[in-house]
Amino acid sequence: MQQSNSGDVMSASSKVRDIQSVRIQPEDWLAATTELNLRKNMMMGCYEANEAGYWEGAHSNIGVNTPKEVKIMAIERELRNLTEKYLSGEQNVEWYVQELLPKELDYLRDQGRMPAEPAEILVQLVGYSWEPLLISICAYRPEALVPILNEEYGEEEGKARGDEFKEIIGKLKDQNLIDDIPEILPQPWETVKDKPKDVFKFLKKHVLPSVNEGRGVVVDITGAKKSMVSGAYLFSSYTNATVVYVNYDEYNKKYGKPYGYTCELDKLRNPIELFKLRDWDRVRQLYEHYAFRRARELTKDIKAGTESFFEAEELKSIDVIMKWLEFYRLWDEGDYSGSREKGDDIFGEAGGKIPDGYCPTAVAKLSEIWPNKDDFKELKSGFGEIEGSLKGIEKSIYIKDEEILVYACDELEKIKRLIKYNEDYRSALLRAAGLNEVLLKARVVRSWMQNKFVVDVGEEQLSREDIKNHDEYNTYLPEIDRELLGVGATYLHMALRWEKGKGDKYAITLFKLKEFGDPAKAHRSVDGSILNKFWKSLKKPEGFALPDDVFNYRNKAIHFCLSIPKEISEVAVNLAEKNLEDFQENWINVTLANGNYETMNWNELCDVCNIKFLPKQREEQK
Repeated sequence: MQQSNSGDVMSASSKVRDIQSVRIQPEDWLAATTELNLRKNMMMGCYEANEAGYWEGAHSNIGVNTPKEVKIMAIERELRNLTEKYLSGEQNVEWYVQELLPKELDYLRDQGRMPAEPAEILVQLVGYSWEPLLISICAYRPEALVPILNEEYGEEEGKARGDEFKEIIGKLKDQNLIDDIPEILPQPWETVKDKPKDVFKFLKKHVLPSVNEGRGVVVDITGAKKSMVSGAYLFSSYTNATVVYVNYDEYNKKYGKPYGYTCELDKLRNPIELFKLRDWDRVRQLYEHYAFRRARELTKDIKAGTESFFEAEELKSIDVIMKWLEFYRLWDEGDYSGSREKGDDIFGEAGGKIPDGYCPTAVAKLSEIWPNKDDFKELKSGFGEIEGSLKGIEKSIYIKDEEILVYACDELEKIKRLIKYNEDYRSALLRAAGLNEVLLKARVVRSWMQNKFVVDVGEEQLSREDIKNHDEYNTYLPEIDRELLGVGATYLHMALRWEKGKGDKYAITLFKLKEFGDPAKAHRSVDGSILNKFWKSLKKPEGFALPDDVFNYRNKAIHFCLSIPKEISEVAVNLAEKNLEDFQENWINVTLANGNYETMNWNELCDVCNIKFLPKQREEQK
């Protein structure tokens, strides 16, 4: 998409005509336009829809989206909202057929995702979900439909489920989603056990005669048990029938169900071989998206289902990759000590430890000081030790150059991945705000330990060394240390920018130390390093105050279930990145060589695990 020049900017009246031409509501147009422009950093003006649907606002230098792009954004937003309404249980399958399915099919046709040719005979493995089956029927428009029904579905008999399916198919015709109701075979219903041989025998009995007559057969394997899928694959290989699969690009995390409009109707040419590779390719995708837990679970399932086909050495390599996936999971979840133990276990047979070249830098540098998450007492006390509130601020990670820098670099990359792979904007905001606070607190603690941060006592400004050597005040030193470690982010950055004449607004209030004042105040000393306004160059939404609003939004999101826009989370991450750059340049005494803050690529992992039975992932395939 290109941004128009000022001379090409559409007038308000032409925007109204565009809205009318694509037949969407003004508020949807606004929502879609705003989202698209924010995502591409092209919004340089704003519009508001009045009650009549006309637009008002600044006109000059506005990035204009085409009506087609706006329409797609609005349609996707509507489909997503309708899907979530359906998945929540508010509506039944009849509502789905009447309200959501027609819109999904229209969208799929517009996107060119529907098959060009209908199927003469469509075989479907009936599971617990109706939606992919209905999409498939509408897509392939079969003359005859052969549902493969289990003997039972929980407490429901297979034949009863067949009757229910038949009734729903009738509703497709009522909604004009199909031209004719397909002939449904066999009648009366014949159910099968969920074993490969039973599915194969059923298809051989009821479908093979049609294959021999030269009729086109499509076997849809979506949503069924893998044992049933195996039988259908065997039959497809036996007859060279086409195998299809309704594959979804996106799932709703809350309900674990797919967004129907994101589906693709994939054809699998070599069923048995591709079924194995498909699962392994899914493991690769999960690994590359840092979904290590699910990747490990799927690998475990692959091994259990194909164990008889592998040699002992190959089975061992699968065990090794599962250990690596667990190693990376622990690292990604911040369990550095647990990750190091798992890594050393991988290389333990050779009597060595995991080489640093394979090890994330944070695991290598922080595992010795990080608490064990499986021991609650150690976890609670361990973080007190790391921060310095338990065994003294002198041991705090905030004053350890390499450790604090490695932690910050590692955490920053993890936060970026929350946005890139998970689209988890709320978590990204919370963690980015936390990292910003850590880096600000590190500056305060370092200044305090270097006697460049002071406490006001009457007319005096006392450094840490002054208080330590004071006959009366020295007993309060541990309490002052703990108070400074507990200060909130807003007060931290203000105190780091204190100057004479700015008053108490730029000082930290030490509420527990009223003996020093009413109450005591703390701030940078006159000769202490002053915090640069590293946030000044950052782009941000109109009216968004940096750095304060990052922490304000963080605090609100902690206490309320707020939906955080992508733009806000990106601002918080960009702030953390600038914060870290300033910290490295002006507040730390070491330069850190490029660390390792990501996984090995998939091919490297396969090599390390000695997995030779999978084809290499070529660059053009990624």
